Amino acid sequence: MIKLISSFRIKSGMKETFIKKAHELIEKSRREPGNIHYDLCQSVTEEGTMAFIESWRSPEALKEHEASEHFTATVPELAKFMESGPVSAIYDEVSGKSPSGPLFKRRSIRSFRENAPVEKEKITRILEAGMCAPSGGGKAPWEFLVVTDEKARKAVSEMSPHAKMAAKAPALIITLALPDISFKGNRWPLDLSACTQNMLIQIADEGLGGVWLGFYPEDERMEKLRQYFKLPESVVPFSVIAFGYGDKENEYADRYDESKVHYEKY
Repeated sequence: MIKLISSFRIKSGMKETFIKKAHELIEKSRREPGNIHYDLCQSVTEEGTMAFIESWRSPEALKEHEASEHFTATVPELAKFMESGPVSAIYDEVSGKSPSGPLFKRRSIRSFRENAPVEKEKITRILEAGMCAPSGGGKAPWEFLVVTDEKARKAVSEMSPHAKMAAKAPALIITLALPDISFKGNRWPLDLSACTQNMLIQIADEGLGGVWLGFYPEDERMEKLRQYFKLPESVVPFSVIAFGYGDKENEYADRYDESKVHYEKY
């Protein structure tokens, strides 16, 4: 079984119209002879982002669909609603491999090219990805501190024995938790973890390398961040993401372990 996953951002104010049009096209494709290989299409929306998940019996069936009149008519019809994208990844359910998606390629990159600063627009998209993460009650209990100053990066690199690469990374993002607005007051570690992971995936998608430097829940490390950056007591420094143009590329590695999967019961 092959899955084609396409994601994109919908233009402001066009969400409802887009969803209606998309479902019309989906139903049409299911009724038409010649599209019998079109097994499943689900739509998932969150804050203006749409993902299509289509399942196919084989790579040949997918190629047949891409060459069909339905496909060539559908893409321009949907594209006029898109602000960005689509970005597609193909997932082979039989082998569990997806060498093309940023989620599957992401690796912890700890060394970076010199004199290669990260463009501001890429930093903004990475932050946007973090803010798209799920959070308890939709509270979004986070803020972010972007650090590019060489002296500050060196200082962060000395706050933990595992943070040395922060000195050489051209940019850092420090995620800051806001427990006072967190759902039930205690869900923020879950929210900030999802937020950090989202940014790491977007870093890979931007052609960059990044690594999560653990600070929470180590009180001593967290306090060093608080003191250096003069953070208020209402803010908890959670993670530091060091990123930039890596010395090596993100590459897919098969980490699927069937022994860790249980169905119906343990």
